Amino acid sequence: MTLSRWTLYFGLIFLFVTPITSVASEDEKRFGFGLSIGYGEGVAVRSVQKGLNVGDVEWMAIEPSIRMRLTSIGDGTRWYQGTLDGLIMGTVVLNFEPWRGNAGGAVAAIRYTIRPRQRLRPYFEVGLGVGRLDFKLQDQADGICFFIHTTVGVRWALDDRFALLAGLNWQHISNAGVNPPNPGLDTLGFRVGIEFQ
Repeated sequence: MTLSRWTLYFGLIFLFVTPITSVASEDEKRFGFGLSIGYGEGVAVRSVQKGLNVGDVEWMAIEPSIRMRLTSIGDGTRWYQGTLDGLIMGTVVLNFEPWRGNAGGAVAAIRYTIRPRQRLRPYFEVGLGVGRLDFKLQDQADGICFFIHTTVGVRWALDDRFALLAGLNWQHISNAGVNPPNPGLDTLGFRVGIEFQ
């Protein structure tokens, strides 16, 4: 085998292994911007939802976001060392089942990310929001709505400026009893996105 082939093989191995194992050269910046898309399906987890069409929803969401670093957590030696970020997200939801509809609003959230300065970082996100629902469901009133949003996922830094996000998402949409009927919509799904800083 010639020297150029060995160089090529080692170069390819270096390209595939380095992004996963190396440490990011710099921690996340104070501000970041992102865009995510997600897919979710309705689940009837509460007895009040059983047999109603709120469990039949199937939707896609588009979520632009702004992230701001709030604080660091831990002393640098613990496994839970991480960062706490504040997020403002716009949410546009397109519903496909059982009828076409849409929803939109804004969510304020907090994201806790562990393993600073690593390329692959697990995170947990929770938020509350307000918006407008127009799903045309028989069992859930349209109009003003409130969001409870949670995601468990990973953030993979591609370089110092760009990162990919992937996570599992649970979302609850309800009008808090303002306009009956209101069994609420619960959905499970996934979300993928990109963030730049």
